[in-house]
Amino acid sequence: MQDFTNKIAVVTGGGTGMGRALVTPLAAAGCHVATCDLAEDNLALTRAAAAEAGPDVRVTAHRADVADEEALVRFRDEVLEQHDTDHIHLLFNNAGIGGGGSMFTATRESWERTFNVCWGGVYLGARVFLPLLAAADEGHIVNTSSVNGFWASLGPDRPHTAYSAAKFAVKGFTEALITDLRINAPHVKASVVMPGHIGTSIVENSMRFGGMNLADMTDEDRRLAEEMAAVFEASAPVTADQAAEVILQGVRDERWRILIGDDAHALAEAVRAGFTQYVVLGAGLDSFALRRLDLCRTLRVFEIDHPATQALKRERIAHFLRTPPTHLELVPADFERQSLDEVLAASRFDPKARTLFSWIASIPYVEESAVHETFQSLARLSAEKSEIIFNFGAWEAAGEGSRTVSADLERAPQRRGEPLKSAFDPEALLKAVGDQGFARVALLDSKAQTERYFADRADGLHVVADSQLAHVRRTA
Repeated sequence: MQDFTNKIAVVTGGGTGMGRALVTPLAAAGCHVATCDLAEDNLALTRAAAAEAGPDVRVTAHRADVADEEALVRFRDEVLEQHDTDHIHLLFNNAGIGGGGSMFTATRESWERTFNVCWGGVYLGARVFLPLLAAADEGHIVNTSSVNGFWASLGPDRPHTAYSAAKFAVKGFTEALITDLRINAPHVKASVVMPGHIGTSIVENSMRFGGMNLADMTDEDRRLAEEMAAVFEASAPVTADQAAEVILQGVRDERWRILIGDDAHALAEAVRAGFTQYVVLGAGLDSFALRRLDLCRTLRVFEIDHPATQALKRERIAHFLRTPPTHLELVPADFERQSLDEVLAASRFDPKARTLFSWIASIPYVEESAVHETFQSLARLSAEKSEIIFNFGAWEAAGEGSRTVSADLERAPQRRGEPLKSAFDPEALLKAVGDQGFARVALLDSKAQTERYFADRADGLHVVADSQLAHVRRTA
């Protein structure tokens, strides 16, 4: 469906988050929209924003609980009447909450509420509105699952049963529905949305509408939940508006699966690729292992850095988490006295397992000879098909056979109080790494990196000149 003009869309959970973020651009694109939510105050805000974005389209707001079939039937009948139609073109089964993590400690009411909204809302939404999609000349149903529809985990110490079960059900249902539609309603398409960490109000809505049982919470638990809600939304790498843009483009492209966020893509790739270990050299305060707790069942993370840096990180982890994640191992290393082989030999690292190594933002501070020695160690430690992603500074020709680096690259380490110790000719370094048994996958200069990762940023953030990003794979 390339054009939304004069189409009719139904969006559940339109009061906040991705729901609201879908309603507004749909209206701006000339699409009439009917949206439902339990929070009438939030619905009013969504409707006002949509009316401003699309003053010539009809936008209606309805109070409905997606877990209640009678409420959804009433919502459907209101849509038919208020939009004067016998069909719709788009259905976004988006509403969701969290809660019901444990079969032991969560109440049955909390568990079933979460499951009935996250799965039942999709199932009942399809039951009630699918005939209206089939009645249109073209249609598209979009069901929101989650990365927890790939892996049913938030970490080894946080049960996540109700939400994960629901999101697995949504993913499986949508995949099966594609075949059903192809046979019985080929003009209707289906997509499953698999978001990673998106900046939405799902935690707040879970407390407000039953996914979390506030009655059983202590004041301290409630305070922590409220803090978690604020941190969850503020720390998300992808905003709800950005997610909605990806979803709508996915509808235009008729993609059956719509992944949102680098974390969702990384998880999907990890599932396909079969990496079981992730080693971060010079990890600093990298937060990947803490943000991607959903990977803990399949991926062990080793962070290697100076003992003093890791002591600070241990303090930070202890402050924010009651229990450190068990899939993360902090490996202290003093490379002036130890080799990488020695460091990892003292850990639970398995040299026979397929591993992704990341060496980002630290090579310029390492002597050239030590860089080559580290790549030699990586060759000894890498199982077949292991991969390395690394960046480094490149030498710039300065005439008469001399070489230098750009002022931009020279200033970067100085701002951090560390001297620049190495830079390389990109092709020469890739050849040396290749001689260790690694094949080139990609090499991006600073311009290509900026275009790929920092395009259209209003703050002008970019990759420093002469910075190179490389990706290699172990072949022998």
